[in-house]
Amino acid sequence: MGSDSTFTAQKRTSTVLPTTTATANGGVRGRANLLLPRGRQIHKTFNNIKITIICGLVTILVLRGTIGFGNLVSTDADTENQLLIEETNRILSEIRSDRDPTDPDDQSEELFNPNVTYSLGPKINSWDKDRRDVASEKPGISELC
Repeated sequence: MGSDSTFTAQKRTSTVLPTTTATANGGVRGRANLLLPRGRQIHKTFNNIKITIICGLVTILVLRGTIGFGNLVSTDADTENQLLIEETNRILSEIRSDRDPTDPDDQSEELFNPNVTYSLGPKINSWDKDRRDVASEKPGISELC
């Protein structure tokens, strides 16, 4: 089967690589230089530089919008101002809540304990008798109530 194949191996006839071409003076020139004239090659290079700069600017704008330049550098004054704002907000919230955080008798914030069982009250054994008594005292109440 392998010997019946009609395909033959192709061999390279020249010793020069296909990406280079021999010039008339014997030097080797790159393929890009042959395809584009010098002015067009410079224009293409400047276009690539422009696109790179535009992409860099867009990246900076996106990062600035995401994290902001203000978050990159913090000074001691900014930190002190932030602490003052937080302390002021805490004091205002205490004043508005009308409670004293140092009062040990203040039990307004009891924690919810899910393990505590709840009851509906004492069990009623004489339900029917109590219902008849109420119905006899108030004749306007329906029998179905």
